[in-house]
Amino acid sequence: MSTASQVSIPLSSRLLRTIRDVAIDNARQLLHEAPLLLRHHHHARAAMLARVAIEEVGRAVQAFDALGRNVTDEAVAMRVKLNFEDYAKRLNAAVFPLLLEEPQRRDEVMAQIDDLIEAGQSARDPALYTGVDSLTGRVTTPNGSIGPAAASRRVALAKDIFARGEMLVLFTPPKLRTRAEDRAFALRPGELIAARQGVEAWEVYIENIRAGDARFDSALDEMRRRAADGER
Repeated sequence: MSTASQVSIPLSSRLLRTIRDVAIDNARQLLHEAPLLLRHHHHARAAMLARVAIEEVGRAVQAFDALGRNVTDEAVAMRVKLNFEDYAKRLNAAVFPLLLEEPQRRDEVMAQIDDLIEAGQSARDPALYTGVDSLTGRVTTPNGSIGPAAASRRVALAKDIFARGEMLVLFTPPKLRTRAEDRAFALRPGELIAARQGVEAWEVYIENIRAGDARFDSALDEMRRRAADGER
């Protein structure tokens, strides 16, 4: 189904719960299969399944978050749908439950996520296809794209992400969002950048998590406050 056709589908609590449940279940199955591939030395394929599992956890987290939002609001519903289609946003959503509980792992986790986001810009997944390295001219093969240690680390990270994500989306009630929170959520990326005004958003967000407040709108308010203080 095309992105355009998915954007036209109306959101409902029932649909969002179904997306949440099937995405987390698919991630569970993928993480059952990935270690089997590792044990048989199919490192690239195992790492690929781990990446897809992380994406599916992210989709489940996005659906879970949307269950607390007013998806009858057109701007909110559109932002939910666009986020579902955004690869980087799915990955970042996936790590939220893990970093909420273990913020000290931020550097380790985000280094791997950043690598996945960068690799995701390639049109052909190196875990599936042969190719030719543009710098060396050498033929590349799937298992040459990632070593066993790196593949094992990715599978281990995916398992950690899944464990925290499953606990959040299946065993925690969604947080009901305020109108102000929904407005912040529906902001276009350019408006978010303007709100940051040079403040590192992730650092502000982690500070809020450590203070016991994981709400995105609180981080956004804090970014605006710091920006305003900087202008004085």
